[in-house]
Amino acid sequence: MAAGLAARVAMLMMCFPADRALAASDLEPPRQDRQPQTQRQSLQPIPVEPGSVKQESVEQALAGVAVESPPGGISNAVPLAAHPSANPSLNAAALPFNTPWDAPHLLNASWSWGGEHVSLIGTRPASAGQAGEQWLGQELKLAVAAKPFARVSGLVSLKWQKLYVVDRPDRASQLGFESAYLSWLDAGGEPRLSLGRYYYEDSRGFLFHQSVDGLHAEHRWSSAHGDWQARAFAGRQGVWKENLLAQGDDDTSYGFVELQLRHDARQASAYVLARESHTADNDSPVLLGVRSSGRLSSSWDHWLELMLARGESGSQSLRGYGIDVGGIWRWSPAISAIAGYAYASGHDRDSDDGVNRRFRQTGLQLNNGWIGEGGTKLKYYGELTKPELSNIGLSTLGLRFTPAEGVSLEVLYHRYRQAQADTRFYGYGLKGAPNGLDRALGEELDLVFSYRRIRGLKLELNLAQFWPGEAFGAQARPLSLIYLETRWRF
Repeated sequence: MAAGLAARVAMLMMCFPADRALAASDLEPPRQDRQPQTQRQSLQPIPVEPGSVKQESVEQALAGVAVESPPGGISNAVPLAAHPSANPSLNAAALPFNTPWDAPHLLNASWSWGGEHVSLIGTRPASAGQAGEQWLGQELKLAVAAKPFARVSGLVSLKWQKLYVVDRPDRASQLGFESAYLSWLDAGGEPRLSLGRYYYEDSRGFLFHQSVDGLHAEHRWSSAHGDWQARAFAGRQGVWKENLLAQGDDDTSYGFVELQLRHDARQASAYVLARESHTADNDSPVLLGVRSSGRLSSSWDHWLELMLARGESGSQSLRGYGIDVGGIWRWSPAISAIAGYAYASGHDRDSDDGVNRRFRQTGLQLNNGWIGEGGTKLKYYGELTKPELSNIGLSTLGLRFTPAEGVSLEVLYHRYRQAQADTRFYGYGLKGAPNGLDRALGEELDLVFSYRRIRGLKLELNLAQFWPGEAFGAQARPLSLIYLETRWRF
């Protein structure tokens, strides 16, 4: 296997000539850290010709550039990073309120602000009759937080996005509120009950990477076993438009309850999430899950996701399951090895027992986050393929190099195989569909270099190559992607 991986690395580097530099002419779209509201992940497959594979269009690739929250648990607009211990520039004794991650800079005793600008340029080299594309993506976010009363605070964050594609008409801008809520605080300044739009993101983007409008509650306490947190929300997407410049709304209800325990450098939780689409499809899954992550020893980290899907989908009962497990071994302070396996059940098309066994994720996920500590935020199922964990077996091997604090290079190899041969494949980075006869989807190799040594600034270079498997037919050709991201928090 080592020889095979070495060959893949060599092939990947050959696909990107050393004499080609990213320049202003190599423009590309914002990183797909989040599905855009006008192109939200559909629960129905995109109709394409079976047995073909094409890279997604630039418009499909544009999935927004989400806030770069720190790793660890589920965060909302007031994540754990807002605490003074996670923000050394702030003095806890001088803080009139716990400033949120989005707005860390104090204006006075009751107001704070913050912002972020993201620029992304890149290219998709031409492949198998597909013309190459170059694009530039821009995002600007501004946030203001206030604490007008001792027990009341609020946050409003406005986000603008624009995509420019070379030799194409300008695309429409996106403008909308990412967060807009009021919170009732406890005596320590922590939110207990909030009303409005909350932006949720867990450290892996596995459950959440979206905003939800509704009622949100949380409670924290400590015991001899560690620090506990109970969290719940009930709400909908589409109460307000997330893109004020577009037509159409999503209309899906969500309910979520989670109990989490943190102890030392580990955390574990159990949760229930219910989703209901207000359409004739009668799509109402209920996900029951347990998850764990963190340090097992001085040299081992881990992650674990176990999920069951129940409820209904159309006239069928849901009986799906999914698992994602992996570990990180720190061989030295500068080198770590990564291994993981994820699997989600699929549906037998020939079955007529009224049961749908295909597992689907929450619908709010992005599968974009950190793999343990020391690296950068990335698409851990594949930078180019970007599959949902549904009817798939996914093996991952990787290496992480951290030559200095704030500098990392991660090399990840992914192998994809369907659980049940099917023409449906929820790989949001590809336009093609499998032939429904073969299960081997293909392989991908990613190289992600990140530089974070300048305060408030992040530079990231991503290279990805996908080799189609038998499921896409003998005529399918490899696909590649290059992009450079610059992120500045101010």
